[in-house]
Amino acid sequence: MNTAQRAAAVFDGTQCLFNWVQDFALELHNTALKERRYARIGVQLCEEVLAHFPGEDELFRSNFRADLGEFHFLAGENAEGQRT
Repeated sequence: MNTAQRAAAVFDGTQCLFNWVQDFALELHNTALKERRYARIGVQLCEEVLAHFPGEDELFRSNFRADLGEFHFLAGENAEGQRT
């Protein structure tokens, strides 16, 4: 199964992919608090992370599902945020 650790073999960053994705989600969240349009980018990020890394542990997936719900709320999609 795909995990962030396995994907790290093709990720050439200054930090591990797992940390980079979490940092990016946090920055999107902070920006979405001021500019709602960034919440949709956060939704897309979380959906793609969850789809691409089904082999991650439950804590990782749970955190991104929670982030996904928060991004939906920030985007004004309250019903979708509650379902997530």
